Formats: sequence, structure tokens, C-alpha cells
Amino acid sequence: MQGATGAITTSQTTLKRRAESLQFRDQIAADAPPNRELHVILDNDCTRKKCDDWLAQHPYVHVHFTPTSASWLDHVEI
Repeated sequence: MQGATGAITTSQTTLKRRAESLQFRDQIAADAPPNRELHVILDNDCTRKKCDDWLAQHPYVHVHFTPTSASWLDHVEI
């Protein structure tokens, strides 16, 4: 198995809905090499948290949520 690549994948949308969040997740899962563990860092927005069904279908994806009001992520988004 290969080591960490440090690759960062981003997406910007005009809407912050669950559908856009899942579409982004589908895209990174499809682009990832087989058997590669993915670690996804997301803010604490409720549209991103309701993903248990998606995670069950993608057991190699690990989601990490930032603390509420994590100012560093707000600045990255800007």
C-alpha cells in the first residue's frame, strides 16, 4: 500500500445542501485509487454530518469534523 500523498481536493458550490456535499464525496471516491484510504476533513455543518448510509457504502473513507467555529477552516473557505 502506498503512503500518504498529501493531495488536497476541493470544491466550491453556490449552495450548501446535502446533495452538493454527497456529489463531492462521490467524486473524490470515484477518483481515488482502489483500496486507498481517504481522510476527509469537513466543517460541522449539519448537511455534512448526515452521511451514515454513504459512509457504510465507502468503508475506506474516514470523515473528520472540525470543532464548531473552527476559524482556520473558515479562512480556508474564504
